[in-house]
Amino acid sequence: MTVATLNNGQLQMHFTFTLLFIMVVYRLSREEELEKKRAEMLDNAKWRADQRSSNVKKYQEEDEKEKLIVDKTQQAGSQAFLK
Repeated sequence: MTVATLNNGQLQMHFTFTLLFIMVVYRLSREEELEKKRAEMLDNAKWRADQRSSNVKKYQEEDEKEKLIVDKTQQAGSQAFLK
């Protein structure tokens, strides 16, 4: 049976089911896209959190090194002053 041999009611039903099928397929593909984007966002958030932790650790280590240098400089200055 072709579309040309369908009567008006059958033709309307055919197009309705076709449209419904297209909407379902579109919705499923859209949901898959959204889920993929959510997964990418979660991966991005994890990467940013790891970067943030790494940066905090690095800056803490730099602060500790700087504090040691300042302490050594102050001790050396005090000893030179006392001589």
